[in-house]
Amino acid sequence: MIFFWELATLIDIMLLGHIIEMNSIMSAGSALNKLAKLLPKKAHKLENGKIIDVDVDKLKENDVVEARAGEKIPADGIVIRGNTSINESMVTGESKQITKDVNSKVIGGSVNGEGNVQIKITGTGETSYLAQVQKLVSEAQKEQSKRETMADIIARTLFYVAIILGIISFTSWYFVENISVAFSVAVTVLVIACPHALGLAIPLVVARSTSIGANNGLLFRNRTSFEQVKKLKYALMDKTGTLTEGNFKVTNYGSLKDDIADETILEIAAGLEDGSNHPLAIGILSKAKEKELNYERAHNTYQKKLELA
Repeated sequence: MIFFWELATLIDIMLLGHIIEMNSIMSAGSALNKLAKLLPKKAHKLENGKIIDVDVDKLKENDVVEARAGEKIPADGIVIRGNTSINESMVTGESKQITKDVNSKVIGGSVNGEGNVQIKITGTGETSYLAQVQKLVSEAQKEQSKRETMADIIARTLFYVAIILGIISFTSWYFVENISVAFSVAVTVLVIACPHALGLAIPLVVARSTSIGANNGLLFRNRTSFEQVKKLKYALMDKTGTLTEGNFKVTNYGSLKDDIADETILEIAAGLEDGSNHPLAIGILSKAKEKELNYERAHNTYQKKLELA
């Protein structure tokens, strides 16, 4: 048993590597955990005219809760009082804040804007929008892609081949030398031929890719999507807000006349858009504020546009 410590160390290292890989696979499948963290832990429930803080998992349908400015919506519901704007990008991918008035539907996990609203709960637990998304992600994680299935078949075949070769090696060297040599050779064959890395590598890559996608707001309904991405030539998006921040900004501005300064053009544009809530107007006003321009608010917008033209 000259190589006892070498064999023991090699086996320990392989077992340690196997543990590390399994922990990586478990931590890589964190897409569901990311979704679960969207919901707050506490909710402001209205009960007998008073507001009490309760755990979100104790909310029931028809309960009334209050969502304050900057807080997350605790559950799916309908606004029954107040108005606000809500950021639903973490749930729907829409980066533009959505205005919510009375009778507007809200999604649990979205972020409330500047207003305080009271919400009547319509969906909690498995009936909520977020739970349905979690279900889709969970099903996607359970499904195997074609390459994972192929890797499992190859790994399974190589496993039995390694076992058979190990038994043959042990038996042969047992009669040629002794049990110590036979055991060493058998372990060496199993260590080299065992395809455990093949069986773990591909699922680890897919699970890790799912986790990275979830962290960046990409949820895959099935794992075969990873294999099909390389074949894509064109991608069609439903709206710009899906890929952008939804905040329009002025990147360049200038005057076409020598006697009118560039800043004057920006001042005129800011004066025309002052008081407007349009996304483009907000972008122009933000640029004027950044440049610290003193512009005069237009009182006759139509006349100003004629003069500018």
